[in-house]
Amino acid sequence: MVPVSLEGEVEPIEDLEHDWHFMSRADTFEVLGSHSNGLSTTEAERRQSIHGRNKLKEPTPVHPFWKLLAQFRDPMVYLLLAAAIMAFAVKPEDIGTPIFICIALSLNGVFSYLQERKAEQAMESLKKLLVSHCIVLRDGIENRCSTEELVPGDVVWLEEGLNVPADVRLVEVHQLTINEASLTGESDVTRKQVDSVASDSLIPDQLNMAFMG
Repeated sequence: MVPVSLEGEVEPIEDLEHDWHFMSRADTFEVLGSHSNGLSTTEAERRQSIHGRNKLKEPTPVHPFWKLLAQFRDPMVYLLLAAAIMAFAVKPEDIGTPIFICIALSLNGVFSYLQERKAEQAMESLKKLLVSHCIVLRDGIENRCSTEELVPGDVVWLEEGLNVPADVRLVEVHQLTINEASLTGESDVTRKQVDSVASDSLIPDQLNMAFMG
């Protein structure tokens, strides 16, 4: 059962830092307040309001002015500015050279900023196109939803060829193998199981776990 307060509101699962690989299947469901039929839609919505969306925290946006200013933080820029100042100090009447250097540096900085901004916009557009989905059990029924909508306690189906949508404790497998090269550095796939493993097992040895990615 999910802990409930006197007002009937679902209490948040405050501590998600458990040795999930060491827990049994039954203990995992009990700690997460879930069961093999998954959560109810209402409960999933409540948990999302508590834990937020299932995605990595994005860095704080940088103001365009500071991004533009960053284009001039380069040793070569400092060197050319110093050369412009020295040229003006040696020959004040020859103002053309310092002005030319400053204009060239300014144009280079602006063009670099515009290229960087264009690349960032392209990446954002690509992220929107690559929204990942998964199959999750809600109210005992299979539903297709965005991976960002997953909450602690959800029961997720892993399908061949798809990425793992979140860090999950496996509770049922049928000849499941996962490529974990990004975690282990090994090119061979890892055959998974549901049995508990030792609490001090390293990530490559946590065969009853699947990790996001």
